[in-house]
Amino acid sequence: MMSKVSAVKKYYEDTQRYLSRRSFDIKVRAETVQSFVEKGKFARILDIGCGDGTISLQLLSKETSLTLLDISERMLWIARSRIPPEFSDNVEVVNDNLMNAQLETRPFDLIICIGVLAHTDSPTEFVARMVSLLKPGGTLILEFTDSFHFMGRFFRMVFAVWGLVRPIGWTLNFLSRGQVLKILGKHHLTTRAIYRYSLPLPGMHRFFSQATLYKLVRLVFGTPDHNRNAWMGNEYIVMLDKLAAQDSSSIPLK
Repeated sequence: MMSKVSAVKKYYEDTQRYLSRRSFDIKVRAETVQSFVEKGKFARILDIGCGDGTISLQLLSKETSLTLLDISERMLWIARSRIPPEFSDNVEVVNDNLMNAQLETRPFDLIICIGVLAHTDSPTEFVARMVSLLKPGGTLILEFTDSFHFMGRFFRMVFAVWGLVRPIGWTLNFLSRGQVLKILGKHHLTTRAIYRYSLPLPGMHRFFSQATLYKLVRLVFGTPDHNRNAWMGNEYIVMLDKLAAQDSSSIPLK
């Protein structure tokens, strides 16, 4: 039987299928990350599950080094092609799984992990590995899906039915907000910012353009600076800082 990592890799090697259906969501995620970090300075950045590089390549500068990590060779090929020539020496590309990757011992200032937690063998061990690579005072931007939110339950039902027709080849981690909170609670992390939204209904990409789907998300949920109708959102993008102790000013993850 194919391992979970191999199954996920095989799925995301079909870059056209994923990118053509989810470019609106990638844009939402990229803009959210940009909004979260716009006032910060990060010398060393790690992007886990970097995909085509849209989210983290926008953060490159002469003073920034970036490590792009992904298990998909084809995604990394696209990401490489998008690296500005003037910053090529600042980017390291690693084709591996985070749990096996040989990364530099020097910790990172910023770690970005978007769209990955649902596909890991162990979310608990995965988060622990990320935090171990983050320097004290560093920042983690993590995306996860609350699969037990009312929208999450709906998508789980649709996914279960669709999986009978076209199974993806591995079991997703259906996590609740409470489970993620418990995992994060094992580490000295304090929440600084949250953006919540939900994806459009399944199949809408067949009838609406990616630009229209993007506008729909923004219409309903607003921007990271003005998040509307957050209670309807089961997709979380959370910005956390690694501290020596919990900060009482932390934003509740609700």
